[in-house]
Amino acid sequence: FNAAKDLYLIEAFIMKHPPLKKKIKVLYDHPGEEFVLVLKGSIELIYGHETIPLAVGDAIHFDPSVPHRAQNVGKEMSECLVVIAGQKSNVKRNI
Repeated sequence: FNAAKDLYLIEAFIMKHPPLKKKIKVLYDHPGEEFVLVLKGSIELIYGHETIPLAVGDAIHFDPSVPHRAQNVGKEMSECLVVIAGQKSNVKRNI
């Protein structure tokens, strides 16, 4: 048993997305699993080459090793509950 190697983390947080002023070109990928629940506003999840619209009450569970990001598509601040499970190691990618 290697505690450092076998450690599995669960992290939950609220992510706030302000209205977009310009198109974001950074995607993120990391190992594990990710769950997003929209609490306020509306967002779109850029997932690989897909764009998935999500509104209040919508939830999605996905493989975060696929480059992704969420962005606000409304005129007010949006908020999402994000739960990430797996090893902590975020990687940024420019598109």
